[in-house]
Amino acid sequence: RAILAKAGKLMNDKEYAQAIALLEEFQAGAGKVGEADAKGCLHAEVHAALGGCYLLENKFKQAARALELALQQDPRHLSARLNLAKAAYELGDYPKAAECFMKAYELAPDKNQEHLYFAAVANLVARENKKSLALFERLLAVSGGKIPPEWRENLVHALLGAGETTAALPHILALAEEYRGDKRTQWREILLHQYLQLDMHDKALALAERLSAENPTEAKWWRALVSIHLQHNRYQPALTALLIAGYLQPLSEQERRPAAGRAGKGRAPLRGPAGKGWHAAAREPSNCPAAARPIGTGPRRF
Repeated sequence: RAILAKAGKLMNDKEYAQAIALLEEFQAGAGKVGEADAKGCLHAEVHAALGGCYLLENKFKQAARALELALQQDPRHLSARLNLAKAAYELGDYPKAAECFMKAYELAPDKNQEHLYFAAVANLVARENKKSLALFERLLAVSGGKIPPEWRENLVHALLGAGETTAALPHILALAEEYRGDKRTQWREILLHQYLQLDMHDKALALAERLSAENPTEAKWWRALVSIHLQHNRYQPALTALLIAGYLQPLSEQERRPAAGRAGKGRAPLRGPAGKGWHAAAREPSNCPAAARPIGTGPRRF
């Protein structure tokens, strides 16, 4: 215990290299790493402490080896399991990270929801969308549906990755209402995009009208109205929305052409930015979330 106390003090002082040297010297004196230890010198706590030091030094391979040894001696060592999850995550072994976070969640008496969330995120980054979604559903059940918005964002990732677009809509709507500032704008755009993708044109129109009324100086909402109206051959309101957008933001060369007049006669659609038709533009992803690295704070060192 004395060696652990000395190592702990060095770690508190952020003298990680010295703590590693101390623990490795102690291990060398007691026997080879992994060797049976009748005196208990090479017990799980020493390996776990060494693994934690390596982790704090960003030496993830060495950390993983030490933590695996700790778990061989004590499979129920919670901090070693969590730190191994972190090391595996940093090494890109996301399935291993997910497995460790899940075991840690099951081992802990208090059932920390954060561990369940990190297991879901690790599966998400591994592109195991169905496994991730199953864990998110479990998380919603144990939390009563009350999760931080950053967690809900990754739930949306999992739902969209699993092709559950309709099921993602309530969560996208919640994020669009819960956030403020740029994040709210982003999730409102995503919500509008999903309505269009699902051919929910009445909801898309109602949302675009609401957003253009709430933010009449934001050209993007007027352009969205142009797109929606043209999909239903409503040329007059489309032209009106385009003129307003033009006052707020310079139109592209394609938009300034006499196509607007021709569209009013039903002979050609108006064009969107960079020469793209507004019908086509309505189908293109705009800030649609993609399963990449997790949003918000990642797994911490424990």
